[in-house]
Amino acid sequence: MVSAMLCIVVLPIWLLHFQDAKYLDLRAFWIGAQAAFNLGEIPYGEGFLAAQRQVFDGHSSLWVYPPEALALFWPLSFLTFEQAMPLSVAASVAAAGLGGVVIGRVAPLRDDLAMPLATALLLLSNSTRATLALGQVSVLVVACCALFLLGLRDRRFALLSAAALIAAVMMKLYFVVLLALPILALNVRWIAYFGLGALLSLGWALAVLPSGIHLSWLTEVLWTTVSSGDLAGQMEISRADNHSVASHVVRAVGQDSALYDVVRFVIPLALFGVTAAASLLAARARGWGAPTLADLGLWMVAVYIAVPNSWVYYAVFAGPGVVAWTAEAWRMRRRVELALAALATLWLLQSPVFLARPLLGWAPDVETQSLGATLVGVMIWLFLLLHLKAVPQGDGRRTAAARG
Repeated sequence: MVSAMLCIVVLPIWLLHFQDAKYLDLRAFWIGAQAAFNLGEIPYGEGFLAAQRQVFDGHSSLWVYPPEALALFWPLSFLTFEQAMPLSVAASVAAAGLGGVVIGRVAPLRDDLAMPLATALLLLSNSTRATLALGQVSVLVVACCALFLLGLRDRRFALLSAAALIAAVMMKLYFVVLLALPILALNVRWIAYFGLGALLSLGWALAVLPSGIHLSWLTEVLWTTVSSGDLAGQMEISRADNHSVASHVVRAVGQDSALYDVVRFVIPLALFGVTAAASLLAARARGWGAPTLADLGLWMVAVYIAVPNSWVYYAVFAGPGVVAWTAEAWRMRRRVELALAALATLWLLQSPVFLARPLLGWAPDVETQSLGATLVGVMIWLFLLLHLKAVPQGDGRRTAAARG
């Protein structure tokens, strides 16, 4: 109820605040859907980007998502861009409410504490503000990841869980790493659901979308990103607003340094490798049972700090980790951990500060904000890493349902 009330109160505020926003990324989603479904064109490559920017007076973002993701944006092909703008805000607010309820449900903390906290983090954070201003999908991804965990803990939602992770991977390919959780839980049924859903998605794309679209995505987006380190050859890893750990190191050593390729590959692999090792030890300690919110939070924070291109709207991925941290600190009754969890919460809930900046007349520069955010992200990751094995398997309320 509290989560629903928060969404009802905040929605008109956000709609009013963002009525003149640029929605740069929503432009890519909208014109990608228009191109694929209404014009039969492939929405990748320099030629398409140039045509796209002509439509929007030179300002638009890249369509870099896998072809299967077009299924999620298919409704945009029926809308004008002006109609899509408020609907994108409403969708993110609804996703924040849903994600907050689901995270609260699986958190080892009382519902009347966990659900409002999770909803507030997803609804009011500075990262969410950036998501709404751009028309991004980060909050939708968090809601999908929450549903993914719910289905791993409660078999009644297994099919929904698999579909939710497929959607999350379509929107942010990095989240394929979450497959580690059902694999470590030895959840064969869930893995079968995911595999079937992935095959159906691929079959749909091959049957409906323009011929050659997968080859175009592989060459114009995936290979260009892997070979250069810059997202689709356009967004440099060394940008000052990049929150990735690798980006900060690249800026320190220089993009022309001989260490450039080593840094951009080794750091993400090392962070994900340590995360995987911690998950493996935790899964073995609990007898290969269902993962906890701390497991999900650890992997989502790892995505935020480890991927080569991580922007301010990725910070909302740390939300589940902050809730898990708060729950564990509350369980341990340790004041230092609670204080640090509160600091992490305040870092995410920067929207009031952002809105007050015109009155204050001061704000740290972009690079300082980026470095501070990355350090807090690393702090959350380290806490969850060190306490993962100590997190209880059940939350005291739904252990029986979790076992199916």
